[in-house]
Amino acid sequence: MAGDWKQLFPAVLSFMEKYLNTQQWVNRFGDNQRNSIMRRLFEQGWPVFLLSEQLRMVPGGGDLANDIIYDGQMTDGPSSSVFNHPFADKIDDLMLSLNVAKGKVKRGPQGRILPILLDVRGSICLQVEGATSKYNPRMRFYTLACATLLLEKVLVLTPEMICIIVPYVAELENIRQSLKGGLRNIRLVDIETATADSFQGWEAKVVLWTMVSVENTGPGFVKDKERICVSITRHTDYFITIGDSRVCGNKLLEGTATLRKLFNWFKAHDRVIEMGGQELS
Repeated sequence: MAGDWKQLFPAVLSFMEKYLNTQQWVNRFGDNQRNSIMRRLFEQGWPVFLLSEQLRMVPGGGDLANDIIYDGQMTDGPSSSVFNHPFADKIDDLMLSLNVAKGKVKRGPQGRILPILLDVRGSICLQVEGATSKYNPRMRFYTLACATLLLEKVLVLTPEMICIIVPYVAELENIRQSLKGGLRNIRLVDIETATADSFQGWEAKVVLWTMVSVENTGPGFVKDKERICVSITRHTDYFITIGDSRVCGNKLLEGTATLRKLFNWFKAHDRVIEMGGQELS
């Protein structure tokens, strides 16, 4: 048996059954499966062999996950060399050259390409009437602007190499609709879009993770450690988060420890671009 119990636990959804007055599918055995079979075997004392060498991401690309999820146990294998990830340096050069980033965002250590955060504060998160799903027009705008910028400036990059990961189906549908129209004459419709749940086990050259949630709504799904783990480990070359660093607020909300660590990591590594209503240019 092989797997990673720090990612999403199994979903056992009841066919054609939804919770009353919602669009949410019933996951009747979800609570029972929060600990996977593999995790249970480990807790019972069965021998477990840790394969700590990651071969997917560019060096530095997994540092965020390594620090906040994997307790520093993850190492980079030889195939993860920067030379095998030609887009990584180009995109990092582009992001650091932006007017909103100059003098504020630093490069990672030599030979390491670190994830980056677009900090979108003060946006409005809306909820679908009669459902729990949410969407955020302003974060969507910056997500699409970022994807467009990458395709304009990194000429070897194509839409099929980008994936946008979102936590909520409502925002997923809005983004898919927006991609059909394109932006600044750039064709965006072929960009992959997915929730963390549906993209587990998959990968893309570049991943844009838009969090949607803000302080007044609370973090919601975004705070789930397993969903965070999946979202920040799907890229091979570059990872960009679009979110609000104040989403957890000043209160120590239950279950937000990993999300707080994530924002603190970006701040500690000087990898935060504060948008403040500015254009991504």
